Amino acid sequence: MAQHLDTPTAHGADSAATAPAGAPRSRTRRLFLAASSAGAGGLMLGFALPLPLAHAQRATLPLTELNAWVLVHPDERVVIRIARSEMGQGTLTGLAQLVAEELQC
Repeated sequence: MAQHLDTPTAHGADSAATAPAGAPRSRTRRLFLAASSAGAGGLMLGFALPLPLAHAQRATLPLTELNAWVLVHPDERVVIRIARSEMGQGTLTGLAQLVAEELQC
């Protein structure tokens, strides 16, 4: 009896089910996608870690804004806002030195 082309065995769909027990299992796109999604799901769960307590407490402290140009964070980082772009003249370095001197750092 001739085998039809639309039967599952003609396309190899159940070749893993009919293979002997010791034979290696063929790799298919479906198995690759299933394994990849399981691995990605495990990584997503593994990287969902809570924030450290010190970082969470630091986020609740208010920022100190001295004026429109200088901002001091609770962990003593200072942000200098400049309305113009730095074009290589050393403006950013000079302003950082001026602010450090004024804040007596």
